[in-house]
Amino acid sequence: MKPKDLKLTNSEKKVVVQERIWHVPPGMNRDFLFEGFQSTLFFNNSNPVHLEICSGNGLWIAEKAKSQPQVNWMGVEIKWGRIRKIWSKIRNHNLTNLMGLYG
Repeated sequence: MKPKDLKLTNSEKKVVVQERIWHVPPGMNRDFLFEGFQSTLFFNNSNPVHLEICSGNGLWIAEKAKSQPQVNWMGVEIKWGRIRKIWSKIRNHNLTNLMGLYG
């Protein structure tokens, strides 16, 4: 998968989780109920969650997710191009313990 292959469909300005990307749009509808990272929307386990703020192209966090599968990783980015790069690493390496947060 290439970064350009990620198409996010969120025209209603709601919080959505799609393709292992958690999208929090500006001016969002605040009715999102966070069920916790154990939810099937996120990691579906109780492993610890580590955050990386400003994840860039996701190289570091993807390597961490590969080398530490017992930890869930969340890369936080505000730039769409960067979140797409993180997403392609998630897909290409089948990293079920990595998600991106765009917003």
